Amino acid sequence: VNEQKAVIYDQASELESTFGRYSHEFLFEAAQLSRTEREEKLGQSAFRVSFPAYELELANSGSELMEIRSASDEVSESQKEFVDLAFRMSLIAIAGVGGRGTIVIDTPESSLDAVFAERAAQVLARFANDRGDSRLVLASNFTESSLIPDLLSNVTTNGNSLRVTDLRQFARGTAATVALSTKYDQALQAMAGEYL
Repeated sequence: VNEQKAVIYDQASELESTFGRYSHEFLFEAAQLSRTEREEKLGQSAFRVSFPAYELELANSGSELMEIRSASDEVSESQKEFVDLAFRMSLIAIAGVGGRGTIVIDTPESSLDAVFAERAAQVLARFANDRGDSRLVLASNFTESSLIPDLLSNVTTNGNSLRVTDLRQFARGTAATVALSTKYDQALQAMAGEYL
C-alpha cells in the first residue's frame, strides 16, 4: 500500500494540473482536485488502510470562490458528466501505460445543451487525436444533439479506424424501433452519414 501511495503522490501534481486543464476546457467554472487521505477497513477485518483520494473543488456560479462538492446533488448533470470525463481523461494521460487507455461513455448528450455538446465534442476529439493508441467508445441515442456529428468531423484517424456501429443490428427491436425503422435509419444517416 505504501509503495502504491508513493507512486500516486509522485504523479499527484501532474494529475491535478491535467485535470485542471481538461475541466477548464469542458466547463467555464474553475475546478480543481483537492488531495485528501481516506481510511477504510480492509474487508471484514479490523485492519484499516489509509489511501490517497481526491475531492472536487468547484467555483460557485458568478464567483471565483471555490467550494468542495462532496455530494452528487451539489453539481448539475452536465457538470457531473464533464468532471467525470476530465478525471478519467487525466488518469489515462498520467497513469495509463504510455498515456494510452480506453474511455467508454454512455449517452453524454442526454445532459448537455447544444452549446456544451459542441464543446464536449471538441475536447473529446482533441483527446482522441492526441492519444493515437487510445480508444474512445461512445454510445448515443438518436437525438438532435450535434455531439456525434461534431465529434466525427473533428477526429483525425491517423491510420486508426473511426467507426459508427448501429447497435440495433445486434439487439432485439422494440415495437417502436421496428415500426419506425425507416425513420431511425434516416436519423442515423443524418447523424453519422459517411462513417457508417
